[in-house]
Amino acid sequence: MRSSSLGSSLRIAVVLDRLQPELGGLETFTAGLIEYLIEAGHEIHVVAFSGDAPLPVTFHRIPWDDSPLERARRVDQKLSTIDVDVIYDTGSALKADVLHPHTGSRVFSLDQFVATHSWLRRLRLLLSPGLRRLRNDFDVLERAQFREAGCVIAISRLVQSLLQRLYRLNPRSIELVPNGADLTTFRGRIEPEIRRALRLRLGVDEGCLFTLVAHNFHLKGVGTVLDALESMEADRRRALHVVVVGNGDISSYSEMARDRRVTDSISFVGGMAREDVAEYYAIADVSLQPSHYDACSLAILEALASGLPVITTAMVGAADRIESGAHGLVLDVSGDHRALARAMSEMLAPSTRARMRQAVLNLRDSLDARIGLRRIEGLIRKAANARRSSKDATRVSGR
Repeated sequence: MRSSSLGSSLRIAVVLDRLQPELGGLETFTAGLIEYLIEAGHEIHVVAFSGDAPLPVTFHRIPWDDSPLERARRVDQKLSTIDVDVIYDTGSALKADVLHPHTGSRVFSLDQFVATHSWLRRLRLLLSPGLRRLRNDFDVLERAQFREAGCVIAISRLVQSLLQRLYRLNPRSIELVPNGADLTTFRGRIEPEIRRALRLRLGVDEGCLFTLVAHNFHLKGVGTVLDALESMEADRRRALHVVVVGNGDISSYSEMARDRRVTDSISFVGGMAREDVAEYYAIADVSLQPSHYDACSLAILEALASGLPVITTAMVGAADRIESGAHGLVLDVSGDHRALARAMSEMLAPSTRARMRQAVLNLRDSLDARIGLRRIEGLIRKAANARRSSKDATRVSGR
């Protein structure tokens, strides 16, 4: 049997659905964690259904299945064949030594998705056999995951309280480790001529530019933004512009913008590399993330790292990092387009933005992703030691 010194390098299984850093969120974070663990000298085995990344890892690809429960069984079957010291899971396996669910709860996220639609659409979704099966699978899976996990990491206080309420987890069994941002990529700095050229391309010169980064346009509140723009007085709307960055349903939301006659106030620029996303933060004045639910929101952390005040909602975990009125504005309720319109109007004052920007810059060092990565590596080491101790105790009792 292979020997391992748990005080130095470990063989770590990292489990997720897809290893595709360009997708943002969970995928971007996990790729960064893998890089960090490799630099720390660990051997990484990625167990996933799809994806690829230019990282020196051993990739174990698993066939996809539409059922989350069946996928989890396939993951566990694969894990049983891999010789590792510890299993770190983002929410795809039945059992793990360290469980780090970036969605918080997929059951809750699915319920929020349904709740934010019109009553007719909600009724259709609730009566959908496929959606009911999916929710049941998530419910069974999450109960098993939280029962079996050696350590649970919450990425925000919102997630921590949610898990305590939904699954009656002991608060002391949950490690709160907030996500952070890549301070090298997201600096908020750009050459003045490039900044001016990019803003002019969007039709913005002296006005206030809001940047919204999202792939799931519905959940991230793009519809609420369109309604807010429609409700504004024309002179206020002319004083601002919203740029939406991400691979969402651009066609449908562009049509919604036309229906509301606000096409002059919003641009959809599609998805792009993170370095290019950083440019859009650098040319912006305010970050806009009026999500209906987001366990943390890497986009908010990257915006704050870029020096931008943020407008978001209390249903976003990253609101933990924002003092409303100081670093931006946190709306109590998601989906309230009139409240969002008032918040956006408040940000039109250059003096307000300048005051908030200075407060945000004072947060920057605390947003460093490496702070959380170091803590996670420490929890992985602790879990590996606990796993080894458990095996040793089992061997002794079996003699």
